[in-house]
Amino acid sequence: MMTLVLTTCKPSPIEEGEGTTGQDDGYIMLVFDNKKNGNRDTSPDNDNTSPDNDTEAALSHLDVMMYKYNEGNYTYEPFYHERVDVTQYPDGTAYLKRKKDDFEPYAQYKIYVVANSIHGEDIFKPEGTAVISHENLMRLDQTDENIHLSGIRGGNNVYPQYFLMDGVAYMGEEEPNTPGTIVVNDDEPDNIVLKVKLRRATAKYVIKIYPGENVKFSRQLLAQSKGYMMRNMPIRTRVVAEGKYPNNNPAYWKS
Repeated sequence: MMTLVLTTCKPSPIEEGEGTTGQDDGYIMLVFDNKKNGNRDTSPDNDNTSPDNDTEAALSHLDVMMYKYNEGNYTYEPFYHERVDVTQYPDGTAYLKRKKDDFEPYAQYKIYVVANSIHGEDIFKPEGTAVISHENLMRLDQTDENIHLSGIRGGNNVYPQYFLMDGVAYMGEEEPNTPGTIVVNDDEPDNIVLKVKLRRATAKYVIKIYPGENVKFSRQLLAQSKGYMMRNMPIRTRVVAEGKYPNNNPAYWKS
């Protein structure tokens, strides 16, 4: 799990350009922890110093998707998308090209953040749209054929180096059980801090094999000795957890 903080603040050093008005305040600032210090292995004997931790919590890019909630018909109206290249912000701070004033006063918005997706930016922002429709976002999935090899060094585009993560923005100290809509522009002069907890789509299973009467370790090549393999692995998932996916659907498993 990784915490991402979005705060509407001023001043901002963002330069005038596409999507900006040239003014220097009120832009949404993203503060993300990319210290690569997380680990899905929380077992007591894990000292959290493994080199694999660099991959466990690494960020490549973020897709921020915003939707305005229409209370009358309970729908989400596409509002904005932006992809943030985390590698360009070594200090962990970036600015979106949207200001607090761009949000309708007191309107409800839902903000999704997806990290490290293999999909191109055009998937999250199809041509001619502000952002992928909420319905299509709920149905969007991705497949990682070799997700069980993530973190292994070497190879050529064989081993995934980043984990898919997602989260929904919320306000306050504690994350709600189900983060919902929030008011970004409340006409108050104070900064508003929005938090997003990014959770990995993949679960981690640590399999420990010990030598014994029926288990012998060998330095022989795999083809010359017995081994083990993973079967029935889920390799396909929805991009956002809220989308879920059909249980027992063979399309999501690999044997």
